[in-house]
Amino acid sequence: MLMGLNPAVIKGNAGEIGVLSGLGGRVEGVDSRGSSDEAESVRSLAESYGCVVAATGETDYVSDGRTVLRLSNGSSYQSRVSGTGCMLSSVVGCYVGACGPSLESVASAITVFNVAAEIAATRCSGPGTFRPALLDALDSMDSETVDSRARWEEL
Repeated sequence: MLMGLNPAVIKGNAGEIGVLSGLGGRVEGVDSRGSSDEAESVRSLAESYGCVVAATGETDYVSDGRTVLRLSNGSSYQSRVSGTGCMLSSVVGCYVGACGPSLESVASAITVFNVAAEIAATRCSGPGTFRPALLDALDSMDSETVDSRARWEEL
């Protein structure tokens, strides 16, 4: 399916991960529709490829094939502003580059980004001002803010 590649991390929206896992999903341009069980999609794909898999959406799921985390931070503006998924991929890449490919580094990257999105949503007046507010929130993020706001659940 991934043509001989050996990825350390696969990150996509819920529809993309559903399609890759074979458990169902739909991708139409930048829009997606996940499978009925996104937690199983990430676990199954992670187990198949021996890597960490993240499916992003209204709720995010991350798995290393054994453990599945449900991450519940974020803002509805993220789905209304094109490019936020790509921005998140960059943040995930930075965390993986600095900390290695692990369940914790990928879940931490997604959580930091989504906490910043929550903060940005309180500082913007709509989708047009959300993106710069998100960049500002990411720039000023600190561990105390993330730790106090992070919503993770092991399934």
